[in-house]
Amino acid sequence: MPDQHRQFFAQLPFLLAAAVDGSGQPWASILVGQPGFATSPDPSRLRLHARPLLGDPFAGTLAEGGDIGLLGIELPTRRRNRLNGVVSELSGDGFTVQVRQSFGNCPQYIQTRVAHFIRDPALPVETPVVRSARLDDAALKIVTGADTFFIASANEDPQALAGKGVDISHRGGRP
Repeated sequence: MPDQHRQFFAQLPFLLAAAVDGSGQPWASILVGQPGFATSPDPSRLRLHARPLLGDPFAGTLAEGGDIGLLGIELPTRRRNRLNGVVSELSGDGFTVQVRQSFGNCPQYIQTRVAHFIRDPALPVETPVVRSARLDDAALKIVTGADTFFIASANEDPQALAGKGVDISHRGGRP
């Protein structure tokens, strides 16, 4: 990772993440913390002092040796960087990623806004995650009205042109 990417990830209050579960299903999630929760001890590693929320299906995807995709977005400036790698170490407070590649993306369709915490991200969340085969009316209304969306994808074929790996992408624009 170039030094500017290392500094960029360290200043963010959240990162979007993607990985696959045991059946090959990709999952997207958000990891949050006070700026500095992501650190880079050297150009080939990113250490995240955060874990997925309790009940988040993404939590079951994190495994040492597993592919992971990360996306950092600075909403006020619309800057974004992507990172792809492998989970090299899990610990109680987070995990480390061995970086394969880190690169910038254009700001197209990123809505300028200021994010702020409504509670301390270090505190446990009391609202459980609800799993369902379909979206209820309230969730459907949120999704259809959204101007920002994140989607995880995976390529399990190491012979493919892009190679094996996991990615998380931003989709945005008018609902």
